[in-house]
Amino acid sequence: MTMLRAGRFLTGSFTLAILLLLRAPVASAQVDLTGNWSGSIDQERQAMVEGPNYVDYMGIPLNAQARAAALSHTPENISLIQRQCQPYSLHYLVQAGFGFRMWATVDPQTGAVIAWNMTGSIDREPTTIWMDGRERPSTEALATPAGFTTGSWQGDTLVTTTTHLQDGYLTRNGVPASEQEVLTMFFTRQGSMLLITAVIRDPVNLTAPYVLTSVYRTNVTQGLETAVGLTNPNACAPSEELPHVLNGNVPTYLAPADNPNLMEMTNVYNIPHEAALGGERTMYPEYARQIAPSYQPPKNSCTRNC
Repeated sequence: MTMLRAGRFLTGSFTLAILLLLRAPVASAQVDLTGNWSGSIDQERQAMVEGPNYVDYMGIPLNAQARAAALSHTPENISLIQRQCQPYSLHYLVQAGFGFRMWATVDPQTGAVIAWNMTGSIDREPTTIWMDGRERPSTEALATPAGFTTGSWQGDTLVTTTTHLQDGYLTRNGVPASEQEVLTMFFTRQGSMLLITAVIRDPVNLTAPYVLTSVYRTNVTQGLETAVGLTNPNACAPSEELPHVLNGNVPTYLAPADNPNLMEMTNVYNIPHEAALGGERTMYPEYARQIAPSYQPPKNSCTRNC
């Protein structure tokens, strides 16, 4: 082979190699999520700490069936012995101020991440995010408050999908969640901050995806007890809290008109009643602009959750 032909051969081979590299799929970045994450309660503080107002479903795309269930709810319901230690579903992660600890389980031979693990809290079970491509359980498999979660990286964002969630509450003021809920979460780390965006889809109770976000901060000095929310559901011990819910009496409001908090948002904050009842249209800015001309602030000064 002459020097000229050899040079052309090497040049052609180098060009082919570059083209193959350009066409090869780009590996997704994997960000280290390990550490203690403290909940940030400077957004939606009332909902995260005290809990949402009664009969306040604004921004939730609930359907008529879910609204009726929520209006029948009373907080005394969770005082029943069989409900006191029932944890909320995984979506509660972005609805409460509790933090959590996160760490990876790795293959000892290859170092590949098999799963990401998250501690639970006093009313949320621990979570395992499987990263090894395992198949999702059968639709007939047991549903639990933790559900079954798989994850994959999209760029530097961990995207997870959770199914097999036990029916329970979507919000602490009684909006229901069904076993058909599918929860998608996006974990995006920016330095010492972790943004979790949750998209809840529930064909039984919601007419559109319900989006929630929460921000966490890394804290290398906080104790583990603070990170995991003081305790976990397994440490819960039920007790007789309210005598009048014993002997088979289940507290509930049989009709919306029986709910003493039905007009609370209107009476306290002058929020239009139809807005307080929620629904898909209350999710959008257009609805806020629609009711703005007729809205008047409360005549008396605000005295609660201002």
